Amino acid sequence: MKRNIRITAAALCAALLFGAAAPVLAEGTSASAEKDETVYMVLNEDGSVRSQTVSVWLHDENGLAGAADRSSLSGLRTLKGEAMPDQAGNELVWNVDSTDVYYQGTTEQTPPVTARISYELDGKNITADELAGKSGHVAIHIALENHEKQARSVGGAQRTVYTPFITVIAADLPRDVFHDVKAANGVIQTDSENQLAAFVAMPGMAATFDGLLTGELAQMQGYFLDEVTIEADAENFAMPAVFMAAATELEQLEKEIELPDMGGLSQVKSATAQLDEGAQKLAQATAALRQKMGEFSSSYSAFDAGVDFALAGAKQVKGGTDSLLSGATELSGGLSQLKDGTAALKTTLDEELLPGLQGAAALQAVLQKQMEDAQGALAAVPSKDTISGMVNSAGQALNDAGTAAANEAGSQVAAAYQAAAANCAAALQASEVFSQLSPEQQAALAAAAAGANSPESVAAAAAAAGQAVGGITAGAGQQVSAALGQLAALDTDALVGQFNQVQKTAGQLLGAMNALTEKLYNESDNSQTLYGAAAAIAKGAGGAAQGADALTDGAQQLNSGAASLQTGLEKLSASSKTVKGAIAQFQSGSEQLAEGAGALAQGTGEFQSAAGDMLNEVDAGKLAQAADVMDAMQEQANEYTSYTGAADGTRASVKFIMKVDGPETQLNSAQEDSVPAAQTQPGFWQRVKELFA
Repeated sequence: MKRNIRITAAALCAALLFGAAAPVLAEGTSASAEKDETVYMVLNEDGSVRSQTVSVWLHDENGLAGAADRSSLSGLRTLKGEAMPDQAGNELVWNVDSTDVYYQGTTEQTPPVTARISYELDGKNITADELAGKSGHVAIHIALENHEKQARSVGGAQRTVYTPFITVIAADLPRDVFHDVKAANGVIQTDSENQLAAFVAMPGMAATFDGLLTGELAQMQGYFLDEVTIEADAENFAMPAVFMAAATELEQLEKEIELPDMGGLSQVKSATAQLDEGAQKLAQATAALRQKMGEFSSSYSAFDAGVDFALAGAKQVKGGTDSLLSGATELSGGLSQLKDGTAALKTTLDEELLPGLQGAAALQAVLQKQMEDAQGALAAVPSKDTISGMVNSAGQALNDAGTAAANEAGSQVAAAYQAAAANCAAALQASEVFSQLSPEQQAALAAAAAGANSPESVAAAAAAAGQAVGGITAGAGQQVSAALGQLAALDTDALVGQFNQVQKTAGQLLGAMNALTEKLYNESDNSQTLYGAAAAIAKGAGGAAQGADALTDGAQQLNSGAASLQTGLEKLSASSKTVKGAIAQFQSGSEQLAEGAGALAQGTGEFQSAAGDMLNEVDAGKLAQAADVMDAMQEQANEYTSYTGAADGTRASVKFIMKVDGPETQLNSAQEDSVPAAQTQPGFWQRVKELFA
């Protein structure tokens, strides 16, 4: 704890020496103008100030034409360029065409921190001049004095509050002169040729906080150094190179003292009790966590196995979708061929079958009309009974009228019979039904007609009649009767019956043709016909082809989705294995956490006891005063922004670098006559910084 406080503060102060200190903005300033002062002080061997040179860097990002400045320096000169300001007392006005001005001057005013250096040889006081070249045990004492202080009212009483100047002291001690170097409250770095002793001091801080830090905080007083001592065994003593640097940096001081909330000591006690209670609950919770982690690990193992099972199923699904896609592609090709074939069939039906069916319907109507006409003609043929009556009449007339009348009657009968037979045969042969009959049926009808109207039959009838009339004998009447009996024997009814049979057959043929036509085509209702079915098939084939294309597209999407599913499950399976391993590690960690939480619970109990004792030792009232002192120090540090002056509205900062004038070593001192970027030797101060790293 002590070492950390000292080292951290020292590191900060070393950084300040490299220009790292941020400028402090004075009241009413703007961010555009900045002024940085570096005060180089050359000290005599006893620490008194021999000379002070101040290097200044003035910067304004908006330019320095007509820029106001204030400075109490004497012998002012620019370090870059030849332009000089217009000066009226301490008021300066710069007129330059740039954003930066570097200038330098001297002053004799008292610096905020001074040093007093004394020497001992083997326990006796001695001056530096007297010590030169001597050997023995040497002690170098460097005492610092802070001249920046104010009287402040703290806790109802007046207290002197010093402006904080954190000061780094470094001495370079060559190894060929100094041996067994010691630096109480400091650090030492040794290399092959030199030894660097370094300290961090806070002059005035011990007096500022005197009596305010109680209990455990009282030990902080030991780190508010106003004086440091370097001891060593010297051989042929030569004055070492001693450097010092100082700057205000109260923020770091606040960090190192780490004052608690002055109004919350009781809350601290309560908080430690809550911390102990929370630690106990944490121990219980981590024990439960360890138990549940075992259950969770087991459950996750089952989940991991399920992922592997799902992956195997996804691979099967992928194989099935591959087959589905192949079959859908083949189906789509087949339906496309079906679509083309049914379209061609529909075209053929429209162009060839449909006109033939429509012509057949018209032909059937004509045939029906012709059959009806034939039926009318057949009705005019005398029946068998009619002919028999006519024969009887002729016989009676013959008997009554004699031979002449009988001849005349025979001639009439023959003529009438011949005309009737001819009309019947002509009507039958002119009929379309006759042409639709089979050859056997046509031959039978022709034979019947020919037999009824043959010359032989007509001549026989006429001869019989002639003989009957010409004989005019006793047996003539009988012969005429016999001849007329032969005529009467002619069966016209059979001829009519045969014609009716032909007509019936033709009617059945027409009915069959109508039924066939209606099966093929029906203009009023085609849904049950061959033509309608072909049209429906053609239409359905087109829809089926579209459906097959959609099926193929869907199968492709399903196949792609199955592939994505398989890929995703493969990644999930791999990730699950990683998670499973992490769970095992986490389970192990939860067991360690449970053990640690138990230890924490035990430790917080001990802490509660120790913290309570420590807090009971702290004087809350004095800590509140210490907080007021810190606030006052902060105000004073903010007010101390310039050593030789700065114009209103300028952001200013200042730091002091001191060198004890003595024999030069290989580590040269800071260059006074330089711009701020090269105000110190980086090598030396880098070594100082590394001492506290």
